[in-house]
Amino acid sequence: MISTNISVRDANKRDIAAIMELIYLKAEFDGCPESVEATPKKLEMDLFGEKPLAFVLLAEVDRNPIGLATYHFIYSTFLAKPGIWLDDLTVGWAL
Repeated sequence: MISTNISVRDANKRDIAAIMELIYLKAEFDGCPESVEATPKKLEMDLFGEKPLAFVLLAEVDRNPIGLATYHFIYSTFLAKPGIWLDDLTVGWAL
């Protein structure tokens, strides 16, 4: 029997290269790799700076990133409640 460890965890600065790779793979899948304007420096500032604008969860198999989810917090004025906006959900690629 093959043992596989599957996990989902908060991304950190050390994951920027994997995040960039997953962004490019998604853009290629969507047919628009030329649309990617993200850079490692921009991701570091926006995701891991003093006031993060969004957050990333990494899915891993045996500690190898295979997917990500990006989200940010929202507030519904109609419901007068906070929530989460899931922006990207990309799963299935092994780096």
